[in-house]
Amino acid sequence: MSRADGCFHCGEPLPNGPLIIAQLDGIEQPMCCIGCKAVAEFIYSAGLTAFYEFRSQPDSDLQPADEPGEWQHYDSADLLARYVHEDRGAAETTLDIGGMYCTACVWLLDKALSQIDAIENVTVNPATRRAVIRWDAAQLKFSELLDAISRIGFRPLPVGVGQSKDTNDEEYRRSLKRLIVAGAAGMQVMMFAVALYAGDFFGIEPGVEKFLRTISLLVTIPIVFYSARPFFASAWRGIRARAPGMDLPVSIAIAAAFFASVWATWMDQGNIYFDSVAMFVLFLSATRFLEMRARHRADDYAVALARLLPDTATRVVGGDAEIVALDRIRVGDVIMIRPGEVVPIDGEMLTGSLSVDESMLTGESLPVGREPGAQVYAGGINRSGNGTLRVTRTGASTSLAEIGRLLERAQADKPPIAVLADRIASRFVL
Repeated sequence: MSRADGCFHCGEPLPNGPLIIAQLDGIEQPMCCIGCKAVAEFIYSAGLTAFYEFRSQPDSDLQPADEPGEWQHYDSADLLARYVHEDRGAAETTLDIGGMYCTACVWLLDKALSQIDAIENVTVNPATRRAVIRWDAAQLKFSELLDAISRIGFRPLPVGVGQSKDTNDEEYRRSLKRLIVAGAAGMQVMMFAVALYAGDFFGIEPGVEKFLRTISLLVTIPIVFYSARPFFASAWRGIRARAPGMDLPVSIAIAAAFFASVWATWMDQGNIYFDSVAMFVLFLSATRFLEMRARHRADDYAVALARLLPDTATRVVGGDAEIVALDRIRVGDVIMIRPGEVVPIDGEMLTGSLSVDESMLTGESLPVGREPGAQVYAGGINRSGNGTLRVTRTGASTSLAEIGRLLERAQADKPPIAVLADRIASRFVL
């Protein structure tokens, strides 16, 4: 055992002083801290040792186990109303999972949480690092759920309705650069291909043909090793996780065509397919770029919905009106709605008459009249009239929050056709 080997769990250099040793299946392994020791022992005791086989590399960003009680404040009524939606005893939340970077992390989180009886469903999206979790609120507190995730080694962060990840802009810039390189270089390769095709029909000097083949090779290199890199990375992750998907045959096709063309160029005989490689990567990159933009627009829509809600509301108590923070509004409270204000909660009309614009919720362009006894939903804009509402749902339970959760779930879930395609692709490749 050497200090040069680093921590068995996270790969960080071992600190000076006495070694921290963990007994894992009878084998002594060095650890950099008590936190890594606790996480590694948990993984082995839970029978999740395949995590160390599937992960792409030791993850030094995993956080040590948190202090007891760190998450207890999330059981307060204000934060539960903001982050947790409860429906007939079942609770649902969306979490940003810090320290999750590869398929092995997704596998570990899903397997570890599935061992908790109270958890009914876990859906993890490794691209956005978000998890949608549904559990029995009577058996498991929200703080206990967060603590369970942190003890695995991740850092959970509850996500409110409409909170957008700051990775969207970076992902957009990175994808746009790859697409531009594929497009610009692809056009040049096609120009050289036209000359080579014309040479097949009308004749071409061997020196010129050799030059065009060589320059096509050089221009195709950034397409394969930069623009097509996400396909190869995804294929490799699928192989390591023993779940190959559609990117594996795509990567095989790109690599086979490219290296066959390199060999033909080097030997100065046979056909080359640099133009086919360039166009294949360009079209695939373009479709994935459009898919990414659609996903980001869904994020933008969720943010726009969240921005509809005000930070305060006018609560009526004993005939007196007071402006309070929206988090302090409870079910059963009475609030006042004036012209031009946004309805902050779901409620039932008590007095007055409102003309509510619900176009952001329903798509209906004309304002809808609301009289006493009618339901009014969060996010609507009162165009005219005054009235009071009795609060029926707040925070994460409102209709506006439900729309945000549906958007999150749609991004985390794969459509049935994608699941079927991955299943067929894995059998085809294997």
